[in-house]
Parts: sequence; structure tokens; C-alpha cells
Amino acid sequence: MEQLKAIRVWVFVLGLMAIFSAERYFTSQAPYGYLLGLGILGGILGITLSVFLSWKAQKDGKIAEASCWRSTIAWKVLVAFGVSFYFLYKWQLAGAAAPEQLSAKVLLWLYLSFLSLGLLTGVGVELSHRVSGEGETAEPKRLHESFFRWMGLGFLLLGLFALNYASQKQDKVFDVSYFKTTKPGESTLKIVAGLQQPVKVGVFFSKDSEVLPYVKEYLDYAAKQSKQLEIAYFDKDFQPLQAEEYRVSKNGQIVLSRDGRRQRIDLGDKLENARSKLKSLDKDFQKNLLTLTAEPKNVYFLANHGEMSWSLDKHSPPRTIRGLEAVLRSQNLNPRTLGTAFASIPDDAAIVVLASPISNVLPEEVQALRSYLQKGGKLLVILDIEFGGERPEGIEVGEQAQLTDFLRELGVEYRRDPLVSDQDYINQGRGSKLDKLLLYTNVFGSHESVSTLTRNDDKLSVFTFYSGALAVVPSSDQWKTSATIMSMRSTYQDKNKNLSFDEGLEKKESLPLGVAVEKDLPDGKKAKVLVFADATMFSDPLMGNGGNQLMALDSFRWLSDRADISGAIESEEDVKIQHSKGRELFVFMGSIYAFPIIILGMGYWVNRRRRSRA
Repeated sequence: MEQLKAIRVWVFVLGLMAIFSAERYFTSQAPYGYLLGLGILGGILGITLSVFLSWKAQKDGKIAEASCWRSTIAWKVLVAFGVSFYFLYKWQLAGAAAPEQLSAKVLLWLYLSFLSLGLLTGVGVELSHRVSGEGETAEPKRLHESFFRWMGLGFLLLGLFALNYASQKQDKVFDVSYFKTTKPGESTLKIVAGLQQPVKVGVFFSKDSEVLPYVKEYLDYAAKQSKQLEIAYFDKDFQPLQAEEYRVSKNGQIVLSRDGRRQRIDLGDKLENARSKLKSLDKDFQKNLLTLTAEPKNVYFLANHGEMSWSLDKHSPPRTIRGLEAVLRSQNLNPRTLGTAFASIPDDAAIVVLASPISNVLPEEVQALRSYLQKGGKLLVILDIEFGGERPEGIEVGEQAQLTDFLRELGVEYRRDPLVSDQDYINQGRGSKLDKLLLYTNVFGSHESVSTLTRNDDKLSVFTFYSGALAVVPSSDQWKTSATIMSMRSTYQDKNKNLSFDEGLEKKESLPLGVAVEKDLPDGKKAKVLVFADATMFSDPLMGNGGNQLMALDSFRWLSDRADISGAIESEEDVKIQHSKGRELFVFMGSIYAFPIIILGMGYWVNRRRRSRA
């Protein structure tokens, strides 16, 4: 009996080895049939011996030992199923080099799965059986637990193998910890799809560069949108002629070329140096592509009234718009200053901007703006109810009567009572009532100037601070108005400036923060105006928010007649995390407190159950 126990595993394993040798080395030779027969006989004999030992133990009254022997039978049966599925798969394959039919693919998966699970489970069961599988020390519960634990490990390994196989077949690289920007943004894809002339892209990286796979994934995806984008990969050290053609002196560069003009993106050939630049790859690529393919346009900012500025001055951050300037330049729009509008607006003005003027805009300047719009001009008006920070010397605060009257002609009225919310605001963690003025909203209209925000309203919000509100009123000259951005329904106009809701005096409602105005002209042109109720939406502190950036991007795209390329730009540049008192506070507090407590509680419960069993 002891000899049977000693040889039962070896007989089964040798039978498997004989089948493997026959299929691997002797398929078309004479020993194939003998080896295959011996292998099948060895497998059957190995299972039969375990069945006999279980029957003998049962007959002798050793119930626990008999149950342990049944565990040794189970893993061998799994392996036997795997071998059976292999022969079915081989028959279904019918000499083909690879499985084409679904049935063959299913049989392939079954034979590999059963064989792997059976062999791996067998290792664990047999190790446990040596210690507690026979005689008075037999513990069937221990063997059963070992069986299922090792089978669970087998399923885990199968899942990992399947994921690795699928990744290799799809030739994709996923790095969820860092780079999401190796895929072009929606806006970039539209620009590439609309290319009318070829753009050559020379990509210079060493063959073993860690940066190249990220760059290649990004550019190859973009190139699928249009044959006009011609991508070529080079190594500067091995292809000096191409390096001379693109005027490249080192690896780690992307050069866009068209009609003898070149634009360069310098990433670096080492991953540690390129990490931060890869985050903004989509933004840089789009900027350089637009520089080569789109006609530059001039955007004139009215000056000399204390307007917001991108220049280095003494204004506080809420009055600076260096971030907005960067957005304009990324779209091949050149920001310029217009000292006065007494005369006509320059002919090369694609857009004119009134960025929160402090002193009064004079009647002559308003008349110049009227004339500009009648010629098909484009105007952006950014208003403010308070002008924080140090004002330029000689600038006095004006009531802007001429400007507000001009806006009423267009069908827009400005209301200066500040918007407050007791619910949908951004909590700065200081417990100050002033936080109720720092609002967010994801309520957007269907207008083209907010198309990207509307499509992504579940992920994007626009921030605003100490904002007024707009109202749509009847126009005196056939202007069409449309609200683009609305406040949340919890907001109200704080009539008495006490930062608290007063029933009867104030009303909670969704109010326009942005309004688009347009008019068809007789000569086929179209005049366009965008009005915003809060200037800080475009200021540097709030332009760090992705929603505010997309608001500015799509606003200028619509005004410059480039709405067809609206869409998000992929970027992973670091932005300070904010949390609101409402839904975002719940997520924030849950992530740092609730979930760790739940995990600790589950661990305590499991350990307590183990102690009670012992």
C-alpha cells in the first residue's frame, strides 16, 4: 500500500510528460503513438490509484483520510480536463497555424486554463497532503482550504497573463500613474483633420529612449486623423542628413515643418528631464501646429482706463491676465494694446477686448465700438463690480454709464449686486463668510462659445469670485442674445451685502454670468459680442482651473471664427486642489477619513472572527 502512495503522483506526472514529448517532439514520427498511449495510460493510472486509496481508507473507516484522498483526485481531474480540451482544440484547429474560429479560440482558452489551474492547485494540495493527509493527523478541512487558495492564486495568475497578452497584442502602454497626455486632445484632432496642406513632423530620439514610446503614441494617434500630417522618426546620431534637413543638433526634439518654416518642441531624450514637458505636450503641439497652419490674428485690448493687463505692473493678482495672454498666443492670436478708441478701430483687429475698465469709457469710444460692430467686428466685454488691488496713478473709478447703455442696446443688462451661495461655493478652509463669494458652476448653455464646457459639464466647473450678474433684455437693433454660463440655482444677489440669505428680500435662482450676442449684417458678415459678469474669471488666480481655461479658449475661438476646432486640450500640469462645502467636500473628507476607517474596521472584523473560531 505504501508503494502505491509513493508512485501515484509520479505515474501521473510521467504520463503528462509522455504526452508533452509526443506532441512537442514526435508529432510526425513513429514513437508518437506509443508515447501518447503511455501518457494517457499513465494519467488514467494516476487518477485510478488515488481513487483506490480513497476507497480503501473509506472501507477501513478512515473517513478523514478518505476525504483527503479525494482532494488529490480533484486536481488531477482538472489537469485531465485540460488535456482533453487540448486534443479537442487540436482537432478543431485542423492543421491551421493559428485559431481563426471562435470555437477554436474558446477551446484554446479552456485547455490552457484547466491545465494551469490543475497543476498549480496540485502543488499546494500535495504539499499539504504530505503533512496532514493520512492517518490520525488527516485534516480534510486544511486540504480543502489549500485547494481553493491555490486555485484562487491560479485565477489571479491567469488574469495577469491575459492582461499581459492583450496589452502585447494591442501594442499599448498604460501609465495611469503619470502620463494621460499621450493622447491628443479633442481640439488638436480637429485641427489635424482640417489640414489642407502637408505638415512634416520630424521626431528625433535615440532608439532606446524612454521618452519615445510616449511621443510615438501621441503622434501616431494624431496622424490617423489626416494623411496631411506626415510623421517620420529619426536618430540624430545615425541619420545626420535628416538632422541637417530639420536643423536638429541633438535628440529629444520634435520639429514641425511647412513651406520652409519650422516650429520646434524640445522635450529631452531622458525621461527624468521630459516628465514635466510631456504633461503639456498636447498644448505645445497644438500651439506650434496653429503657428504653421493658421493665419495670425490681432486681438486689441483697450487701455488707459485701468483695464486688466498682462504686463508687469503693481496690480494685484485678480487684475492680471498673464494666463489669458498665454491662452491667446497658444491659438496664434497676438494680444496688443489699444491706447484709445477715439478714432476708428484698426483694420487688422480680429477682436477688441474691454477687460474690466475702471474709469469711464467715453462716448466717442463707445461710438467707435458701434461702428466697428457694424462692419462685422468681434467684441469681448469683461465687467466687474469691484476693482481690487492698487489702481494705476490718475485712474478714478467711473460708473460706466456709457458702456452699460451700449450693452443695453445689444440686449444685455449688468446687475452689480454680488452673487452669494450658502451651498455651492469653494471652501478655503478658513471658516470665513467671504468664501461664499468664491463660487463654482457647471450650468452651461448650448451656444458654440461654451460647446466644450457643455459636453463636459459632469467634469468641469467655472470658478468666479465676487461676481455680478447679467440679464437678457429686449434689443433695440435686432441683436440675438443667448445665455452661455449660468450660476447654480442656490445663488442669490446679496442686496444688503451681509453675505446671508434674507427671505423676501432676495431670491435664489440661476442667473446669467455670460451672454453671447450676434447679428447678421447685410453684407453677409456677422457681428459678435461676448459679455461676462465677472472679470476675475479671466484673472491669473482662477485661470489655473481647467474650466476657466476652456471658457477662455472657446470664447476666443468663437469670436475669431474658429469654433470648428473647439474642444479640450489634454494637460496634466499641476493645479491646486480645491474642495467645496457641498459634493466636493464629501469626496475630500471621505477619501482622507471615511475609507481608511472602513478598511481598518474590516480588518478588525476579520481578525475577531478568526479569534472566535480558534
